[in-house]
Amino acid sequence: MKKLTLFIVLAFIIQITTYSQSCLPDGIEFTTQAEIDNFQTNHPGCTEIEGDVIIPGYDITNFNGLNVLTSFWGSLTIYGTANLTNLTGLDNVTSIAGLFIWTSEGLNSLTGLENITSVAGDIEIICNNSLTDLTGLDNLTFVGVSLDIHHNDSITNLSGLNNVAFIEGKLVIWDNPSLTSLTELNNLDSVGGYLAIVDNDSLTSLAGFDNLTSIGGLLEITQNDALTNLTGLDNINAASINYLSITQNDLLSSCEVKSVCDYLANPSGYLFFLVMHLVAIPR
Repeated sequence: MKKLTLFIVLAFIIQITTYSQSCLPDGIEFTTQAEIDNFQTNHPGCTEIEGDVIIPGYDITNFNGLNVLTSFWGSLTIYGTANLTNLTGLDNVTSIAGLFIWTSEGLNSLTGLENITSVAGDIEIICNNSLTDLTGLDNLTFVGVSLDIHHNDSITNLSGLNNVAFIEGKLVIWDNPSLTSLTELNNLDSVGGYLAIVDNDSLTSLAGFDNLTSIGGLLEITQNDALTNLTGLDNINAASINYLSITQNDLLSSCEVKSVCDYLANPSGYLFFLVMHLVAIPR
C-alpha cells in the first residue's frame, strides 16, 4: 500500500511538472495565426513564458491557441493586428510584467484580460481606433510603473479601470478625442509619478478623480477644449504636487478647487499657470 501511495504521489508530481512549466527565456514572436494555433504542439507543457512576447501581424485573428498560458514573466506587445477583435485566449493569464497594445485597428475589446489583477511594469494603450473603452481590465487594481492611454479615436470612457487603486509611476491620458468621462477612475487613490490630462477634445469634467489624494509630482491639465472646471481634483494633497501646469483649456473659467488653491497659496515647486479665459482667480 505504501509503495502504491508513493507511486501515485510521484505520478502526480510528474504530471504537474509536465503540464505546468516555464519556457522560452528569450521570448517569442508570433507573426501568423498558424504560429499561435500550433503553440501547444511546438511547446508542449509550456504555461509560463519567461521572455518578452511580441504579436504583430495582419494575419492574426484570435489567441485561442494560447489558452494554456498563465503567466508572462516579460512584457506582452500586440501591434498591427488589424483583424484581431478581442483578446480571448488569454483568459487564464493572471500575471504579466508589461502590456503594450499599439495600432491594432480591428481591436474593439480587451476581453480576455479579466484575470489580471496587477501589472508589474507599464501599460500602454495607443492608437487603437476601434476601441471604445477598456473593458477586460476590470479586475486590475495596481500598475507597477505607468499607465498611458493616448491617440485612441473612439474611446468614450475608461470602463475597465474601475478597480485601479494605485499607479506607481505616471498616468497619462492624451489625445483621445471622443473621451467624455473619467468617472471610471473613482477608486484611484494615488499616482506615484505624475498626472497628465492633455488634448482630450470632448472631455468636459475631471469628475472621477474624487478619491485621488496624492500624485507625487507633476499635475498637468492642457488643451482640453471642452473642459469647464477642475472639480474632481479637490482632494489631492497640495504637498504632493511639485509642478503645476494648467494651460490652454479654452472653456475653463475657474480654478477654485482646494488642491490648486492650496498649491498656489504656498507652491512647493514649479508653477506654469495660464488658463485660457480665466475669470476667477483663487484667493
